[in-house]
Amino acid sequence: MDPSTNPPPHNAISHRIQVRDEDLDTNFNAGAQYFAEGYYVTNDDVFHENSASWKPISVVGNPGSVWSFPMSGPSTPPNIGFAIDAWTGARQTILAQEIPVRVGQSPDGRCILAAKAIDLGNGTWRYEYALYNMDMARRVGSFSIPIRAGTTVTDIGFHGAEHHDEPFSNDPWTPTVESNAVVWSTPDNPVRWGTLYNFRFTADVAPFDTTVTIGLFEPGTPTSVSGITTGPDARILTCEAPAAAVAVDPATPRNRYLAIDGANPGEITAIRVKLNALLQNEGPSPFNGEVRWLGPPVEVSAGSGANPPTFMASQLQCTPFFTDWSAVGPVYVTGDALLPNSNYVVQVLHQNCAPQQNDESKYSLPLSMDTALWGDIVAPRGTWDAVNNQPNFSDINAVVGEFSGGSGAVHKTQAQLQPDIPQPGNNISFADINVDVGAFQGAAFPFAGPSTCP
Repeated sequence: MDPSTNPPPHNAISHRIQVRDEDLDTNFNAGAQYFAEGYYVTNDDVFHENSASWKPISVVGNPGSVWSFPMSGPSTPPNIGFAIDAWTGARQTILAQEIPVRVGQSPDGRCILAAKAIDLGNGTWRYEYALYNMDMARRVGSFSIPIRAGTTVTDIGFHGAEHHDEPFSNDPWTPTVESNAVVWSTPDNPVRWGTLYNFRFTADVAPFDTTVTIGLFEPGTPTSVSGITTGPDARILTCEAPAAAVAVDPATPRNRYLAIDGANPGEITAIRVKLNALLQNEGPSPFNGEVRWLGPPVEVSAGSGANPPTFMASQLQCTPFFTDWSAVGPVYVTGDALLPNSNYVVQVLHQNCAPQQNDESKYSLPLSMDTALWGDIVAPRGTWDAVNNQPNFSDINAVVGEFSGGSGAVHKTQAQLQPDIPQPGNNISFADINVDVGAFQGAAFPFAGPSTCP
């Protein structure tokens, strides 16, 4: 209310804080926290940042009865600043025509925006914003967060503190999902001095730095101000085929692993493995032509004893997993679709191309990789298109050496021949030796092979 005008008639609660019972009722607000803020403004005080303080308060009472709000006594000093600071973990941004705001020189004051993105764990994020008008005389009439095309936005919400005896409405702001932004606006309920409004929505895009824009309610120049906050990643994504993956030690193929370096430093990519020519039950596999993807990499031990070396391992899966594979380094890939005596085609897909993953032109150049003949451990190794170098005593000796503590002659992923799906964390055992002896004696590959993707 403008103190220079004649005030309206007073009643018992005029000029007092008014809060709805439903906002205090613990049945509707389990776990809610409450804070009281005092903001003291006088005509001769030009520095507003030290004119406010706040304290946590308790709420005691029931709907329809008298409420009380206990807080610490005068011996406990309040927190200097504004109660928006009580929102822990939120990112704060100052929104103003000029930053820093200079007393007596800047054209107007400022708002404080607090923002938080919450991962809901299902591929969506909840975006919460609190906009506090500290001393912006032109008030705020719109609030806009950019999104990129294709973003799905749900659960849009707004909350504004109701006021009394002021020449404005209490109508909620109207939300609109535009092609490039989520926008709230009002014709007659701006964010005024000492007032905080909340905005929220859920989106299926992960958070990133973005530019929030508030529209100023009173006419003038500029019509809006902006600042950097947290929101759905709104960058325009360019989709280009990345560099090809690199085979690690290509001259020494493994029985049931592929050794790959993802390349593309600093880029977020997924690595696809096409089941190109699998030999299963002494004939072509019915899964030939299908694709699998490298799953999340994990660090595993390369041997037994104190402080053994480690390596990165990954299981094949049915869906893309995006990460900076160059930061992972060489990764040893296994899974039920990796069979000996077979051929695979490895290609890389950039994260920006994920919506177009069915377009073959978006993938890197192919990398053809072979697995060794069943039981063939040490070089030279036979492959699916050159049936020679059959398993022999040198292969058995290599498995025995790895079992005996790691001779250094072979990598653990070469000597691990069982179980059905090799477990990179398991050490070489008698079972691996027995399987290799069976391969030397002419036994066929004993395991099931690929399973069907959902």
